[in-house]
Amino acid sequence: TAAVAPYVDNSEVDLAFEFDLATIILTSVQRGKPVVAAEQVAAKLAAYPPGQFAAFLTNHDQPRVATILGKDPAGHKLAAAVLLTLPGVPFIYYGEEIGMTGNKPDELIRTPMQWSGEANAGFTNGRPWQPVNRGFEQLNVAAQDADPTSLLNHYRRLIHLRNDHPALLRGAFIPVDSSCD
Repeated sequence: TAAVAPYVDNSEVDLAFEFDLATIILTSVQRGKPVVAAEQVAAKLAAYPPGQFAAFLTNHDQPRVATILGKDPAGHKLAAAVLLTLPGVPFIYYGEEIGMTGNKPDELIRTPMQWSGEANAGFTNGRPWQPVNRGFEQLNVAAQDADPTSLLNHYRRLIHLRNDHPALLRGAFIPVDSSCD
């Protein structure tokens, strides 16, 4: 944040990816400490002009959310809710919305999108540059599309919520004091 925010503040760039914020969100979900995270989030956001940062959970160079949080559907949904209700411009790395896994080396974080349970996860009729993840037959867009409680549909609801409420698009972040984590 300290290295990047001054470029946005001086109008040299319009937007910057907020890596520290991504770490705060995922660490907070892992540890179950949202009160501490709220204070950290407020400090990071104060470094930027209002809404001029890119919020994300992971990207193509980092272990995927599902790898970091493990098989914790509630944790995945909480991380998505934090991401999509914070100020700023949210970015979702492909596959995050269905719980795709992947870890270093980078090639294993960039495996084909899991569209269906068909051959090559429905990504291609040809030969993909990397093999698809194991378990794609169950973990894919087509399977989650029909399940109203799926991670995919949770992301969809959050995106609609964000689009329907201007305060979530352009509002401020105001931490609320609490004695309970």
